[in-house]
Amino acid sequence: MIVSGTTYDKIAGGKFHTYFTEEEQKNLFFGLGRGAYNYQITDDRPEIFASMIPDQEGLLKIHDICYAIHVKLLWEYGLKTDIVFSRPNYCKIDLMVENDRGDQLFMQGDEVEHLRQILKQHGIESGLKELIGIAEQTGEKFGQRVSATCDAKYLEVGISCKSDNVDVFLRDSKQKESQQRTAHSGAMNLLRSSMSYMEVTALCIQRNRKQVISLMCLRLKETARRQ
Repeated sequence: MIVSGTTYDKIAGGKFHTYFTEEEQKNLFFGLGRGAYNYQITDDRPEIFASMIPDQEGLLKIHDICYAIHVKLLWEYGLKTDIVFSRPNYCKIDLMVENDRGDQLFMQGDEVEHLRQILKQHGIESGLKELIGIAEQTGEKFGQRVSATCDAKYLEVGISCKSDNVDVFLRDSKQKESQQRTAHSGAMNLLRSSMSYMEVTALCIQRNRKQVISLMCLRLKETARRQ
């Protein structure tokens, strides 16, 4: 499982899955876009199986919240910022407008200390903690719970974050385990019934062809247990 704030096309040019076999791809998952998209590989291509994308009204509310943060930082603290509005469910507020990363999309070594100095110079004494608090409080004024994170240069404010990607995968994994236990229990109940092996097999084929694969093993285990 790979969790990242980027988009799939920026990971090995959108061809990352091609470096894995068909069997390996079954266990290849991506949580991308800061909680926005969750991918699995289907038929040798990335497929979104879960997402957290707001409708247009919800997206515009996120934009309003981020603009309000921009205004507050400028009006009350004299801190100039820029906003990137083009993300699917969040905005990026540039806190260091004079620091251009160029092609380096990730955090640079000296940025944290640089930001700490900038915030202190503008009266934000508690640093990132206070800054994130401002973002969350602004969201509350709009009736929206927001998730705010910061990689030093950018304050990212939206309705999800990377932990939401992880939550989706955990829920999906638990759901699959539950389905497997249910299928196993159903097959065992059939084997314990008075139905013949051929009748059970026919019924499993109707319900779920995958059950037939493990049916013989279950039958052998149950026979051994009875003995």
